[in-house]
Amino acid sequence: MKNTGMTRPLDSLGRIVIPKELRTSMGIQAGESLEFYLDVETGLLSMRKYIGVCCHLCHSVQDLSYFRDSFLCEKCIQDLKGNIEVCPIPVPAVKEAGGSENSIKRSSSQHLVEHID
Repeated sequence: MKNTGMTRPLDSLGRIVIPKELRTSMGIQAGESLEFYLDVETGLLSMRKYIGVCCHLCHSVQDLSYFRDSFLCEKCIQDLKGNIEVCPIPVPAVKEAGGSENSIKRSSSQHLVEHID
């Protein structure tokens, strides 16, 4: 864990404001649920964005498997294994270089390397 150096007071109702920098870096939006963890021995209280118990891809609650800190349903696992509905990225056509070598445009870093050699 990393010490952020930030402190916030509790209000009279026991609420605390989570600094904007932390909410942004953790991807936490207003209204989202958080889950809390407590280590009684060290007195450490931690929290994270509540993921919930549903498939991370389709939000199904049936036939779930836990994989890398999230849940996936059996159907999505099978879809991922079979690459169903995956379209390859089209490769742009490459034009053959024509004309003289002087007509080729180079970046400034390429010119710098040529002059040093």
